[in-house]
Amino acid sequence: MADTFGATSTIEDVLANVDLRGRRILVTGVSAGIGVETVRALVAHGAKVVGTARNLRKAQAATQHVRAAAAYGGGLELVELDLASLASVRSCANSLVSARVPFDEIIANAGLMAGPKVDTADGFEAQFGTNYLGHFVLVNRIAGLLNPGGRVVMVSSAGHRRAWTTPTSSRVLTASTLHTDAPKRRPSSLQSSSTNVIEPRAFELRPFIRVPSRLKQFRR
Repeated sequence: MADTFGATSTIEDVLANVDLRGRRILVTGVSAGIGVETVRALVAHGAKVVGTARNLRKAQAATQHVRAAAAYGGGLELVELDLASLASVRSCANSLVSARVPFDEIIANAGLMAGPKVDTADGFEAQFGTNYLGHFVLVNRIAGLLNPGGRVVMVSSAGHRRAWTTPTSSRVLTASTLHTDAPKRRPSSLQSSSTNVIEPRAFELRPFIRVPSRLKQFRR
């Protein structure tokens, strides 16, 4: 295995000579994209993976080749989870906790990006509710299942590389900016990014979200 990795490194480079037999890993969002490739590589190296998806039929079709790639005792189990619904998140978490089977890693991969501005079932902006709040509730509820030394991996993006500023400030980019300021100048692809502060090292971070009282229930 290489000592360092970069933009051209592949998942096979990273996992070369890595034995994952005996490790149990939870991966969210395995019905398309990076999630599918992640579980394929993990089971090919012997990991037991629990993959979540909002649409199990779609996930089953997307991961057929994953089961074929399983080796060294690796395997994939699919469970239903809609991160845009806190009821679904709690239901999934409760099922995992009831099973009492621990995890070695949790990979929070599922997420929305640059879609239309819609709300979750609980009334939150969809990208924030899915990418952040849904995972927050899930991880907090199943944290007790992590083995000692276990890890939680939060998958992000390179969106910060395209950070832009407002006409009135070269340093501040807030949630309200993305939805209310200079609409003609705002890229249409950022319509739903109301809850992301982009490139924190380059912007002065200021409070911009009035936290609703229902957030207090998240740890329950």
